[in-house]
Order: sequence, then structure tokens, then C-alpha cells
Amino acid sequence: MPREAHQHSCVGTGFIVLDVIRSSVGTTATEKRFAGGSCGNVLTILAYLGWDANAVGRIGDDHAGRELVADLGKWGVETNLLQVEAGRGTPIIVQENYLDARGRPRHRFSRACPVCGATLPAYRPLLTTEAATIAAKLPSHSVFYFDRVAPGTLELAQKSRANGALVVFEPAGIKDER
Repeated sequence: MPREAHQHSCVGTGFIVLDVIRSSVGTTATEKRFAGGSCGNVLTILAYLGWDANAVGRIGDDHAGRELVADLGKWGVETNLLQVEAGRGTPIIVQENYLDARGRPRHRFSRACPVCGATLPAYRPLLTTEAATIAAKLPSHSVFYFDRVAPGTLELAQKSRANGALVVFEPAGIKDER
């Protein structure tokens, strides 16, 4: 079904990862994979609600990256501004739903492979040296969303604001008040 022209558009950068969701609650263990991370989730939700949503970030040239791009695309998120880097891994977060020793349902996040225990690839911020090139490629947008602070990201936020976009910062936490 063709979409109508959108009046709202968002460019987002930050925590865009492949979520691996494992559950041992219930009769059978399951594992599912989806686009995730706070920025990935926001962009997917906005695209679902009819916004033009554009992901900006760095992912690996690997199977996880292809799964991530496919899932974002399934929901209508534009991924042409995701930089695919050869020899690098796509950020992955494992979410586990399980029963504790008392049989109570619990949830935890992990950056370790649940099979071998190896540390999974982590988020990599935009490079400052790439910010001007990326800024020149950004589509017109009314909102710029980010959830991780890095010099390249702040440069994109400033350019977006200068072009009239509302800048939304959603930190996971603040370690340094300055």
C-alpha cells in the first residue's frame, strides 16, 4: 500500500543495535532478532506511525548488520545513511527472559554471547571527520534524535537545529553533569 506524503520526519543516531531476545520462560526456549537500541526503537516506532525516519550510524559488514538493516527496512526506516564498515561487527545486545531460582520471571541485558561468552560488538559513535559529509547527505527533517553524546553527533545536532529541526536528546544516563 503506497504511503501518503509525510509532514513529519526524523533523523536519528545513537544506539542502533541488533537485539537478540532469548526466552527460557515457558515450555520451549526461543530466540528472536530485531532492530533495537533506544534510537533504533524510536525510529522504528516513528516509521510505524507514518513518519519519515532515517537511521544514521555505524554497523558492521556482517550477518547481524544485514539482519538489522532488513528489520529496520521492514518497518519503513531509511537505512542509506548507516555506514557499513568492513571487518567490523554490528553492535548486538542480548536480552534474556528467564525464571530465577524461585521461579519468578526476570529480564537482563548482556553484551556477552550466550553460547561462547565472548564480548559482542559494541556501539561506535559517528566519527567527527565524517560529520560534515553525513550532514550534507541528510534529508530535510523536522526532528533530530540522539541518545549518545559524541562530537560528530553534536555537530549533526547543531546543523539540524540551524536548519530548523527540533533536537531531542534522550540519554540512557548521565555520568558527568557537565
